[in-house]
Amino acid sequence: MKTIFIGLFYISLVSHITAQEHVTGIVQDQYGTKLDGALIYWKEAPEINTKSTADGAFKIPYQASYNNLVISYTGFENYIFEAQSTSQDYIITLNEVEQLGEVILSLVPQTSYRKKSSSLNSIIMDEEEFKKAACCNLSESFETNATVDVRYSDAVLGSRQVNMLGLNSPYLYISKNSLPIARGASQAFGLAFIPGTWVSEIEIISGVSSVADGFESIAGQIDVTFKEPDLDEPLFVNIFASEDARFEANVHLNQKVTDEISSSLFIHGSTRIAENDRNNDDFLDSPLGEQLNVLNTWSFQPKASKFKGNLNLNLVNDRKQSGELDFSPSQHQLGNEVWGAEIKTQKMDVDTDWVYALSEENKSSLQFNSAFRYHNQESYYGQRTFDIEQKHFVTKFTFETLIPETEHRFLSGVQYMRDDFDEIFGFENLTQFSRTDHNIGGFAEYTHQFNYKLSLTSGIRLDYHNQIGVFATPKVHLRYQAFDQTLIKASAGRGRRIANIFAENQRFMASNRNFNILSNSGNVYGLDAEDAWTYGINIQQDFEIFERCGELIIDAYTTRFTNQVVVDLDESAQEVNFYNLEGKSFSNILQIDLNYNVIDHLNFRGSYKHYQVKTDFNSGRLFQALQPENRAFVNLSYQLNNKKEEKSWKFDATYNWTGKQRLPDTSSNSEANQLADFSNPFSTVNTQITKLFTEKFEVYLGLENAFNYQQDRVILGADDPFGNEFDASMVYAPIFGRMFYVGLRYAL
Repeated sequence: MKTIFIGLFYISLVSHITAQEHVTGIVQDQYGTKLDGALIYWKEAPEINTKSTADGAFKIPYQASYNNLVISYTGFENYIFEAQSTSQDYIITLNEVEQLGEVILSLVPQTSYRKKSSSLNSIIMDEEEFKKAACCNLSESFETNATVDVRYSDAVLGSRQVNMLGLNSPYLYISKNSLPIARGASQAFGLAFIPGTWVSEIEIISGVSSVADGFESIAGQIDVTFKEPDLDEPLFVNIFASEDARFEANVHLNQKVTDEISSSLFIHGSTRIAENDRNNDDFLDSPLGEQLNVLNTWSFQPKASKFKGNLNLNLVNDRKQSGELDFSPSQHQLGNEVWGAEIKTQKMDVDTDWVYALSEENKSSLQFNSAFRYHNQESYYGQRTFDIEQKHFVTKFTFETLIPETEHRFLSGVQYMRDDFDEIFGFENLTQFSRTDHNIGGFAEYTHQFNYKLSLTSGIRLDYHNQIGVFATPKVHLRYQAFDQTLIKASAGRGRRIANIFAENQRFMASNRNFNILSNSGNVYGLDAEDAWTYGINIQQDFEIFERCGELIIDAYTTRFTNQVVVDLDESAQEVNFYNLEGKSFSNILQIDLNYNVIDHLNFRGSYKHYQVKTDFNSGRLFQALQPENRAFVNLSYQLNNKKEEKSWKFDATYNWTGKQRLPDTSSNSEANQLADFSNPFSTVNTQITKLFTEKFEVYLGLENAFNYQQDRVILGADDPFGNEFDASMVYAPIFGRMFYVGLRYAL
């Protein structure tokens, strides 16, 4: 392992190889609006191509044998010209096609795509991708994505957890503009506090991310970008209703305060008002409750200034109630007659980021990010109570630049983070845990662009953490364009984190298992910090069959823990044990994706994943519980007409197949409350139809779990919820069954 890193760092420091020449420019329409996603290629070599970025900019490799550059953009006339200068930026103005009544055939818009120019193995999902399913909050935003797995809601909390590379969400770095947003006390419910309509795009990074994004990422990163004030859309309304009596409304108000200041007010309200018990176990299938969520955003962009920035304030008030159908909080709270659970959360986020452009020529900039987050949760599960309060502060200062007269990039910065935790328990053997975590770290990252085919990004950060000590986190990313249509990416790096074992494992509180901490050598709960190395390779092959474009992607990743906080459910069905790893723990994943444009307006996405996730428990090496060994995914998207100004229909269908999962050992229960060793494989199908009446108004109708698959037994010991065999946490498949939903979106 050390040899690999020494070799990679050595490569990044070797003498500069002559850089490939490029033609650069900006693509815009006749009104000066920059065009994002325009296709640029050489007429003499179409395989050498690129796309313009959000600011219309492009850069394409140049050789003396290339003469004619082609710029193509849907709805505009193609532009062809002789581009032989590499010392200037061409300004390309495209004209709209004159015959607007003519139907323009095109592919379904790419609402999810890979960043091929980046050395990171990342996927971008834009807001149009979220509209393909009932994306009410961020935890439900990945139903049409093959990279992120969604764990089904348990029978009490009602929240969904996400997995990547075979590892649970605590091993993901979930961030907003690169600052953490769902960690610690927010780990269990944090994604459900981010409404889907607030998000403009999500970047999913498999494996290690940049050193600038902290040291806690092990399996990958999910970075969320919120919508900025949209002056073309002063009002947006989204209304949603589902068969399980869930109702939601989102209202966005945008206002241009001055020429330099804009503001948005986002309001989200949701509730579930009816009791559902389709499996007839006398427990709610999903919790009742309500949420009020408000976000106020201010954007500052002074004219003729190199400064720009924004300030955000987010307030959340959320309540969930679950348990037996007859449970009433006013009558039965903490009693022993009717089992119930209630979770009340108040949350406040304040964050800001500012960018100062130092040099346009070298793309140099200074960036300041800062956030304060307050999370307070009061909850009880039957006769157990769990309250947690967290105050989180993080600030980061980053400098980024291109090395003059090269394509090499240098990034560096410092970051400070502090967390104050206060946890109070009403368990048999637990009382209170309070602690303060703080760390300060510095990072540097260098991208060596050997030529347009090969680049290497080497980064390292050094941190001091009061609970861990001083440690280094190296990360390396390699990008190699092996052939014109073959791209290879590789990465390796380290991640470290402190496990917040109670907040992250709240679903087990919906049981009568005893919580036992079996280690006492560490600084936090007697446990040591987790430490892991992740290595991966990504191969992307573009192809063309029957004049249709497609891509084949192969991902192979492995994560090796040098220490892990083991969560052991197998020692006894009456216990959940936490202890430091003694032995090995690893996750291996092989993923194969196929994307293909079948016919005009019809896109196909398919994926197969094979996992090996094993840990040395006290009872021996076992496959991780509730983790399928195999998964398959198919998504079809069809759009009748691609022109926004025309009436249109959209059709989306997603098929998920989940292989068998190992179930925790329940042999210590009575025979009536014992589970099999493995679950049965199962499939689900989700569909949605969207009708666009105008560019500003659309209605959607969806069906989840079309074939009505339901888990056989959701709750063990449901007939005796205060007995020691009661367990509502063993959920591995859908509970509710088939569900219809309907909604509308309107913009003014």
